[in-house]
Amino acid sequence: MHVEHLLQDESLGLRLLWAEDAQLAREISGVTVTDLEDPARFVRRDEVVLSGLVWWSAEDGPGRAERFVSALRGAGAAALLAGEETHGSVPDDLVEACVRHGVPVAAVPAHIMFRAITDTVYLGRWGELSRRHTLPENVRGRLSRMAAQGAGPEAIVATAFAHLERAVAYVLTPSGRTVAATPGAREIPVGKAAGLLAEAVPVDADGVSPYERWHLYLPDPDDAPPRMVHELASVLGRRQEARVRARAEERQTADELGALLAAPGVDGAAVTAAVRACGLPDEGPYRVLVAETGAQRAGLAEGALAEVVAHAGQGAVGRLADGTAFAVVGGIEVGALQDVWPLVAAAENGVPLYGGTGAPVDIAQALNGALAEALLRPCLGAEHRGSWRFRARGRLGAHGTRRAAHRGPGGGPYRLQPDRAR
Repeated sequence: MHVEHLLQDESLGLRLLWAEDAQLAREISGVTVTDLEDPARFVRRDEVVLSGLVWWSAEDGPGRAERFVSALRGAGAAALLAGEETHGSVPDDLVEACVRHGVPVAAVPAHIMFRAITDTVYLGRWGELSRRHTLPENVRGRLSRMAAQGAGPEAIVATAFAHLERAVAYVLTPSGRTVAATPGAREIPVGKAAGLLAEAVPVDADGVSPYERWHLYLPDPDDAPPRMVHELASVLGRRQEARVRARAEERQTADELGALLAAPGVDGAAVTAAVRACGLPDEGPYRVLVAETGAQRAGLAEGALAEVVAHAGQGAVGRLADGTAFAVVGGIEVGALQDVWPLVAAAENGVPLYGGTGAPVDIAQALNGALAEALLRPCLGAEHRGSWRFRARGRLGAHGTRRAAHRGPGGGPYRLQPDRAR
């Protein structure tokens, strides 16, 4: 897109005040909106600069105009589009400064919103790309190779947006966990991030629970063409599906650990070896979590626990013989569970997420007791009115729980219920 294309757009009503003919053919790289008197730090070469001229006043008008236009010239701006709303017209001081420094200048009528101009620039710049493949061929090829080699979402996102310079993007889960982000992106608190999914693009991936599904979020949608964002979401979906397949083996190892923890009289060395096989440290503290959704869809409870564990750090998620989902995590505190559990539960409307936790234990041989207590003492639950209660227990020793766990009615699996706040 060139400067003259903006001036020829009748819907914008721009009025050229000064420019040399050759400058009108200059290609536009983007657009910056600013009302700083010295915008040099924020303007990039070949950009069009939009300004409402709030910084200008009749007092010292020539000096202010000189500083502003000099900054644009030094930054290599393609043109200045000056709004007429603030002062009724573009000040002569500003036009004269533009002539001295060779910066094309046009007036923006008071009734024209700046957003209309920025949209025109971005649609013009990215329109041809959107009509074709959206991602440049070299970027697409590199992403395909990275995905085949098992690259993580962080590397994929960084590569996809590298050619857009200032673009910021995040890969988020429904509970607000940031899976990946472009380099230098500011951290988003989980509570705030969980509320941004309505503005994000869902990443479709088979075999992924609703608690873990990725979403691609751009704080400024204008940073990239929509079709490029959707194409990247497709690449991320294939990568998440590959993670699901790889995790099947990890789940089997965790299931074997669960079978040992549920069996009476198992040798402590076997438990320690199983913990090590799950990638957990040889020494605690450890905590056991259990979860149940009461829903018929398989894998929901395991998916919810996997998301809780991902928030916490390191852990192993599996299923007991009776179908109860469980996890062994290292060092997660009660407060962290209180914060994360309701965010995870809210990811699937209409499905209650019940859970329990055993007291923390210092050694792997005590995990069987921690599991028994987690099943006996449900202390995480979803209330109909959204209230949450968490009750922590004291630390267990190496010989198990304080009380024996009991089976459900008729010898069936443990039934976890919400621990209602009093």
